[in-house]
Amino acid sequence: MFYLRKMPTFEVLGLHLGISKTEVKDTFHYWLEILGNVLSASLLEQVEKHDSD
Repeated sequence: MFYLRKMPTFEVLGLHLGISKTEVKDTFHYWLEILGNVLSASLLEQVEKHDSD
């Protein structure tokens, strides 16, 4: 959730959490898939719109 809000690089997020950027990336994509299955399409569109801004 922190990544989606602040959009740091995986390296910065890894330093913040005390884990490697590879672990951050793997974990992020794992949870993104879960959130994609749980959240409505309109909420996902909002996140995607934020990514493009």
